[in-house]
Amino acid sequence: ELPREIEGKKIIFTEEQSRRYLFIPLLGLFLALLLPLKEREEKKEKQKERENSLNLDYSELVSKLVVYLGAGLALRNAFSEISKQYSFLVNQCGLENHPLYEELHTLLNQLKSNVGEGKAYLDFSKRIALRPYNKLISVIEQNRKNGSKHLRLQLQVEMQEAFEMRKSTAKRLGEEASTKLLLPLFMQLFIIMLIIIYPAMQSMG
Repeated sequence: ELPREIEGKKIIFTEEQSRRYLFIPLLGLFLALLLPLKEREEKKEKQKERENSLNLDYSELVSKLVVYLGAGLALRNAFSEISKQYSFLVNQCGLENHPLYEELHTLLNQLKSNVGEGKAYLDFSKRIALRPYNKLISVIEQNRKNGSKHLRLQLQVEMQEAFEMRKSTAKRLGEEASTKLLLPLFMQLFIIMLIIIYPAMQSMG
């Protein structure tokens, strides 16, 4: 039994409380704060992937429009043929689905539902909400209202610009991909820090 007095002085013994229990709630709070950030980042990443896909597919869309218009098809029918070709590749060849062709499908459904051609094209542009597509629809609408004699020539010019844009987009995505490789390294560093900190917190107890 521990002594209650030493040299007439009363001694009170207390058990030192461990502070280890503080670590787990703090870690839980930290993870709870990270979760909304993770969800927000995932949403932003999906939007970014959609925009990248649309930008990469833009040059192909314009080049196909040039080909079909050169073959004598009306603009509406050219969009329809592009959509049919894509549907075949998805259904028969296992091609990955792309946002652009989903939007083309919506565009054609609007046209089949007797939505005005001008409104359908503008809605298409608004849904995508990217500058190249806005420019394309602007060119289409100007020619549709003023006569489409020079539409194919204008699209040929646009096609050259679109391929240049595709090159720069592909280059940028390559650079971003190399940067993303650093993320796992930072995650590993974070885990190592936790492994080091946890025993230190225990020793404080």
